[in-house]
This record gives sequence, structure tokens and C-alpha cells, in this order.
Amino acid sequence: IVFGVRPCDFRTSRFSVFGIDLVFANLPLAKQRGLIPARANMEKLPFSDGFFEGVLAIGLFQYLSDLKPLLKEIHRVLKPGGEIICTTLNKDSWLRRIRYFILKTNQNFVITTYRDQELIDDLSEVGFETKQLAYHLFPTTLTRFCDRPNSLWKRGAPSFTLKAVK
Repeated sequence: IVFGVRPCDFRTSRFSVFGIDLVFANLPLAKQRGLIPARANMEKLPFSDGFFEGVLAIGLFQYLSDLKPLLKEIHRVLKPGGEIICTTLNKDSWLRRIRYFILKTNQNFVITTYRDQELIDDLSEVGFETKQLAYHLFPTTLTRFCDRPNSLWKRGAPSFTLKAVK
């Protein structure tokens, strides 16, 4: 399952991948990118318990004011051992702050940013175990897995990705 269909292309995937989006206009794009389009409320997914093997949520969490209902629903629709991979904005990033200051970019659309431990705790609270944590610089292809909690990389990286297992 993929939340939000814009950044994905799954035309060559060997899996059946559902693209979930609340915006009806995005559904044709989902189909064009190899997804099975489904318009749905993320907090009440129209799938049975344990339906999916994995969930991909890239750049979604920063638009939600309350993440826990979504995390509970993701946990419900994942099979035991299923994985969630999620990327969100890093609250501690000084590079992101400098970038927005220099570019004078309006950040009003972002509702929430997270510290890595906040997201790890939220995932744990609903039953996930975090397996991997990565920090991203510009562009997001420059990734580094970090095991030092106060490293310069962590403090500078504008976003991070977590991989967790049910």
C-alpha cells in the first residue's frame, strides 16, 4: 500500500501495489504509475486485517496533526512481520531551517515535524519495532544510516526515514 501517489512509479513491480489517496484527481495518476488506485480515508481503510505485506508513506506524516489513528490503522492492515517505511521532516534539522530562510519558502502547509525518537515512540506505542533509521540530505538520494544519535548528519539532515516491523 502506498499513501499519496505522486512520488511513485510501480509499473515494473512484481507485486500488486495499491495507491491510497483521498484526492480523486490523483487516482488516474496512480493507475498511470502502476498502482491499483483506491480513494480512501487513511484512518478507515477499506481492507481487512492483515491484508498488506508492506506500507510506504513518503512525505505524508508532516501533513497530519494526529498521527496515531493512522499508525493504528496501518498496524491493523499489515500482516504479522509486515513492514512500514516512512519518511518525514526532521524537526532538528538546521539545514532545513537555513534552506527555507534563504529561499524564503513558505512552510505553512507543513503541520508537524518530528524528532526521530518521537516517531520511534509513536510507532512503538501502536506495536511496531523500528529496525532502521536513515537521514537524508539534498537530494534525498544522499542517505546515510546513522548509529550516533547526536551526529552532525542527524542534526543537519532535512528529513529521515524509518523502517519498522509489525
